[in-house]
Amino acid sequence: MQLNITTDYAVRVLIGLAQAQRRVSASELSERHNVPRTYISKIMVSLKEQGWLSVKGGARGGYMLAVPPGEITLKQVFAAMSDELVLCPCGAGDCAWSGADGCAMRRIYRQLQQRVDAMLDGVTLETLACRAPERAPKQAVAQVQA
Repeated sequence: MQLNITTDYAVRVLIGLAQAQRRVSASELSERHNVPRTYISKIMVSLKEQGWLSVKGGARGGYMLAVPPGEITLKQVFAAMSDELVLCPCGAGDCAWSGADGCAMRRIYRQLQQRVDAMLDGVTLETLACRAPERAPKQAVAQVQA
């Protein structure tokens, strides 16, 4: 089980937008959250389709959350990015074992999957935004250190 890099980038960007509480450019999101610029537009299309973003074009344009960060869970973000965290096909109910009752681990995998799903469903962007340190652009950090 490994998280898709695009999903990881989407979570970073959403946390950044939740912290900013303002319109943020793609360049700033890329710089602050170490997300390659090429991924930003791809990610934003998926997030906008969910109704989570307000997008404004132009020189002063950018992205902003359109819903409160407390209303978006990690489980929803993973689903929006088409990234399921499935521990084992048995846990998702798709057991390849030839026995009628599935393998000996099926029940354990299902319980574990239910716990992972519940945890992801219980973590919101608001929670993550409060925990994560705000990141300054690399240029600003370099200027302060000089």
